[in-house]
Amino acid sequence: MRAARILLGRSRSKPPFFDPLRDMGTGDPPIGTRRSTIIPNWIGKKILVHNGRWFCEVNVEADMVGHKLGNFVLTKMPREKVQSDSKAPPKRRIRPRGWSV
Repeated sequence: MRAARILLGRSRSKPPFFDPLRDMGTGDPPIGTRRSTIIPNWIGKKILVHNGRWFCEVNVEADMVGHKLGNFVLTKMPREKVQSDSKAPPKRRIRPRGWSV
């Protein structure tokens, strides 16, 4: 595990990567990128992060420093498993008339 971290991690001689927060001036929280590393200056701020569909609000806490903003925004929505009624017959897929393969 440690060897992989050394090979794949960011060099210690480089500072943490972050994009500056964009403030749109509309009174909304600033917008951050998923790839930005959370720095200590952002503790206590609300930041909007895009998940691919809409912007999600992230409240930055002290435990989050050093992680990426994208770690705290879900890109895929969890779905509940639908249980089928055991008494109902299985549904058959019927092709309408006039449809060709």
